[in-house]
Amino acid sequence: RRELHTTDDKDLFIEKDAPGLLPLFEGKMIWQYSHVFEKPQYWLDPTAFDARLKSKELHRMAQDLGVPKAEAIKHEEAVRYDREFVRLGLREVAADTNERSLIFSLLPKHCGLGHTLFANAAKNYAPDAVGGVQVQPVSALRLLFAAAWFNSLPSDWLARFMIQIHVSKTHLYRLPLPQPDDDTIRTNPDYAQLAKNALLLSLSASWDDFAELAPLFAIQPTDVPFTAKAKDLLRAENDKTVARLYGISGAEFAHLLRSFKGMASKRPEYLMLLDA
Repeated sequence: RRELHTTDDKDLFIEKDAPGLLPLFEGKMIWQYSHVFEKPQYWLDPTAFDARLKSKELHRMAQDLGVPKAEAIKHEEAVRYDREFVRLGLREVAADTNERSLIFSLLPKHCGLGHTLFANAAKNYAPDAVGGVQVQPVSALRLLFAAAWFNSLPSDWLARFMIQIHVSKTHLYRLPLPQPDDDTIRTNPDYAQLAKNALLLSLSASWDDFAELAPLFAIQPTDVPFTAKAKDLLRAENDKTVARLYGISGAEFAHLLRSFKGMASKRPEYLMLLDA
């Protein structure tokens, strides 16, 4: 889902940081598993930001509940904004000749998104037992699993047959991938390892922003990889696991890797690690 547009919502953008303001994230600010690739250029006043999104949130509540918007307005105290949740972000601008085309990262709470950065729908609204409305967040485990799968080289290779300079959700819907629930992720060793590796890589970008997720796999600060080699080993494990789950043979995987010309010139050591 898209949140703000750089032109349409420009009146909300503040060019200098100050206490109480929220950072505006743009696509260029993220890389795979990292939301700190570049620093923000704009900030948002949270009150004005929420006021801009309130009508849209009430519309989403009405859709989730299957009622007219006028009925949903009666439950406006139950509105929760997506910025209150950890989300999975996708860089919208990409190319099939770049080092990587699919670029996903966890996004911290309390940030806004520009139109070059998409994120998952963070929650759903549902009726509760006493006639009110409750919020059901998307589970962090599913976000981590999705981050690992979408950031893998096999997924990137498939996506490059469709994208040219922009990535859309239509492209993502066409990618074949499992959609396990939390219990399946926990009990399937491959799925659990993919999600754990994604969390370790995200924590290496910022422990403070995602520390609340560390208990999912009993991760301690000392477990987090901080050297380039340690992080590459986790990425490589995920790439090989996804390739195996797709049923890709060793020869097919080698053929797939040869198509990443940009990576071959920028990160030949990583391709050598995958061939090991």
